[in-house]
Amino acid sequence: MSKRLVKSVRWAQRGGRRSFPEEFERDAVQMLLDGHTAQSVVERLGLSSSNLLYRWKREQLAQCGPAATSLEARVRELELHRALRERDILKKALAKFQELVYCSAVNSDGVTLAVALASRHSVCQNAG
Repeated sequence: MSKRLVKSVRWAQRGGRRSFPEEFERDAVQMLLDGHTAQSVVERLGLSSSNLLYRWKREQLAQCGPAATSLEARVRELELHRALRERDILKKALAKFQELVYCSAVNSDGVTLAVALASRHSVCQNAG
């Protein structure tokens, strides 16, 4: 955000009610859409609350029409699918790690000769 824009916002704060330039509002909403949390945008830009930011977002989406609303819904859907894929991959990895067991070969004196990480279906498991 340009220094000129920030100065104009500070100048607008001197009056009773703050008003923000359109460019400032667009940049704030864009930060929100880029993945920043509403609270971080509010703190970074010195806004009074996140309600103002969400109102700007709602107004901008209404101006853009149904295409912007459907695009936002599509982005959410894609993020959900990505999260579900990541979850499934982690579940499969956890199942594979749970299949692995430690097995050891112990001689008649009780001394451990070898320790290995093996699958449940390996010879080490069957010998035990």
